[in-house]
Amino acid sequence: MDSKIKKNYILNSVNQVLLLIVPLITTPYLSRILEPDGIGIYSFKNSITAYFVLFANLGTSYYGQRAISYCQDDINRRSIAFWETTIIKAFSSLFSLIAYYVMAYQSDSSLLYYIMSLNLISCLFDISWLYQGIEDFKSVATRNLLFKLLNVACIFLFVKEKSDLNVYSLISYGGMAINSLSLWLGIHKHIRFISLKKLHPLKKLPAVLSLFAPTIAIEIYTVLDKTMIGWITKDSFQSGYYEQALKIIKTALAVVTSMGAVMMSRIGHYHASKEEDKLKLSLLESYKFVWFLSIPICFGLIAVSNNFVPWFLGTGYEDVSSLIKILSPLIICIGISNVTGIQYLVPVGRQNEYTISVITGSVVNLILNSILISKFQSYGAAIASVCAELTVTVVQLIIVRKNISIKSILLQSVKYVVAGLIMLISISIIENYMRTSIRSTIFLVAVGVLIYSVILFFEKDDMIKEFLCNKKH
Repeated sequence: MDSKIKKNYILNSVNQVLLLIVPLITTPYLSRILEPDGIGIYSFKNSITAYFVLFANLGTSYYGQRAISYCQDDINRRSIAFWETTIIKAFSSLFSLIAYYVMAYQSDSSLLYYIMSLNLISCLFDISWLYQGIEDFKSVATRNLLFKLLNVACIFLFVKEKSDLNVYSLISYGGMAINSLSLWLGIHKHIRFISLKKLHPLKKLPAVLSLFAPTIAIEIYTVLDKTMIGWITKDSFQSGYYEQALKIIKTALAVVTSMGAVMMSRIGHYHASKEEDKLKLSLLESYKFVWFLSIPICFGLIAVSNNFVPWFLGTGYEDVSSLIKILSPLIICIGISNVTGIQYLVPVGRQNEYTISVITGSVVNLILNSILISKFQSYGAAIASVCAELTVTVVQLIIVRKNISIKSILLQSVKYVVAGLIMLISISIIENYMRTSIRSTIFLVAVGVLIYSVILFFEKDDMIKEFLCNKKH
């Protein structure tokens, strides 16, 4: 794997994990302070806000990163692409912000909604896609590290009781907004000011909207489940359980999908340069990388959730352990679909086919949510989410079957599945004889990593070899 790709993967992993690591670090504290119903209220209101953020983004993040990656070496073309994308995003964000304030004014929980509007302001000024497009992941990761550390400190200092839900929201979303604004401090190194006469944002709008359609579909099966739990069950506890389980899954998933943004820019560059052999080789490496990481993480979460949840979240969250077991396959499904969709279909301009896959998944999710949530509450939403993501993955693999061998992709997984199953069985047996504690969880994770690594070492796996070589150097 190219050294620059490795570096950018590590930096983007840091960035993506940091986006979720603050909630994960603060979760044991907040779960006890805000309690399940407080977490549930936050989750439901946040899911409503997410729809406005969706329209504010409008598909500009994917479009902007792709457009920048096509002209990495040409500052004039890059600057035109940047300003055209920024103008489109400014109008969509302002329109969404106005509509959001109208909704907040009419709501009983208007103060919390007003605070959450900082999420939309953050979206308005977010230009992380510029840095991703030029493969400068260091700038984004460095800023995120600083602001997330400040975020953690503020939460522990100022969130002291259940009534501090608004304070928690202000800290979280205020930090995001300031972080987005800080990204503008370094653009003079990469972007020039361009005369308005040379900019034609309206001509780029159809391309942006073509990437907005799949974004809507994705939002349906990543946010609608939270909204529907609140609507159907009328139980903030169920929303709280689901929110906590999904938060843990997403943190683990960030490690797997971080390669997506890195490879999207690189594959976009290969596609623009007509280097198809390098493009396909990079894709196969990405699939292998996802199998290598996603399988042990998925099986590991299933094995340790019973030991992990009680000490991590505290009493009253027993259902979260079962939800984690159900949701764990998302790590594999989303990992594979991230390679097929985000790393391949979008960069090469096949977003219409990408849209078909995610719309299919959203329809499956909507139907299953309507049926299962009323019967199984948060468990039903978890089952629906896994089925939806599996559908997306299968549809995408069928779409690219003429370009990439599905057989080759699936065969890559065999050794990792075998090693993962042996690890899962071993940890499950050991876990039965251990008390619930942080030490026990750390021990189980360490044993799992050791078993998985040793098996792959004796199978002479390329990923393990590369890791060991890097360690030696």
